[in-house]
Amino acid sequence: IEGLNDAQINWAPKQGYNSIGVIIKHMLGAEKFWIGEKIGGTPVHRDRDDEFRGPISLAELRQRRDEVSRMTTQALEKVGEEDFQRKIATARGEKPLEEYLLWVIGHMSQHQGQVYLMKKLVEDAGVA
Repeated sequence: IEGLNDAQINWAPKQGYNSIGVIIKHMLGAEKFWIGEKIGGTPVHRDRDDEFRGPISLAELRQRRDEVSRMTTQALEKVGEEDFQRKIATARGEKPLEEYLLWVIGHMSQHQGQVYLMKKLVEDAGVA
């Protein structure tokens, strides 16, 4: 989001497509839930539908990013080697923590790619 403004993070190529802001808002909501709650044990009361509503300001995204970063750091600092076989309940059944973390990383990587491509589309569209 660095180098972007509110108009750029809220632009979408057409109706019904997610903007950079919405994608990042979803990523932060997912990380907060999957790491903060599922691994760290902190209830977050996720509203997944809200993650896909925009617009969102750059300032709010940064505030959320900082909050989620702190929560993620706190949760992962508590994980020891003995925890990697601990079972995490998911919508698709229980998974060992190590498998769960790999799945979370894969999901985030997919959305990182979407954000990268959206930044290129924003530049190509000349959104200022």
